[in-house]
Amino acid sequence: THILMQPSGSGVPTRLASLAESRGWEVLVLPTLSLEDVRTSAGTLAERFGDQQDFGDWQSSWDEAAQPLEGIADERPLVLLSTDPPAALGPGSVHHEMVALLGASPLPAEGSSYQRLSLEDVISLAPTSFVLLAPGEDSDDIDELLGPLTRLEIPAVRDRRVVVVRDPMALIPSTSLVSTLSELREALAAMASDG
Repeated sequence: THILMQPSGSGVPTRLASLAESRGWEVLVLPTLSLEDVRTSAGTLAERFGDQQDFGDWQSSWDEAAQPLEGIADERPLVLLSTDPPAALGPGSVHHEMVALLGASPLPAEGSSYQRLSLEDVISLAPTSFVLLAPGEDSDDIDELLGPLTRLEIPAVRDRRVVVVRDPMALIPSTSLVSTLSELREALAAMASDG
């Protein structure tokens, strides 16, 4: 009866729109690129199909996990999706926004939500730490996790300041991000307390 889809540059495919009209389906286009998109889309789904109480509970959990942390205002973490080659999540991505919500100044500060970087780019950014999104990763070997980045003369490498986000749902822009945010919050708080 309903088709849920993320928006695309070309909009709802013509064939899908035609089928939906002829069969009485409703097509709901739900953006999920930014945190506000996720919140709005989740609210739309709760209103249309779910329990408003569940949505309210999720929103309360989210608001609690999103409280800014003390002691990380000077932190400039580079939010990485991969290290070899380096790929960063920039402004407009949910992960970049989550780091900023917690009180740090995530890198890169400009550009698109997904950015391929060279090692020279990483040196130029000079991050104070790395936030590496590695769902399901079980290694604790920082050198293995960072790969070629370990050779760089930058504060994050010199001080071995790395947060590894292992939540298996960390890359899914949905309400499951509350678990990712909680893990990120705990790791950044631990890093801040270690100095």
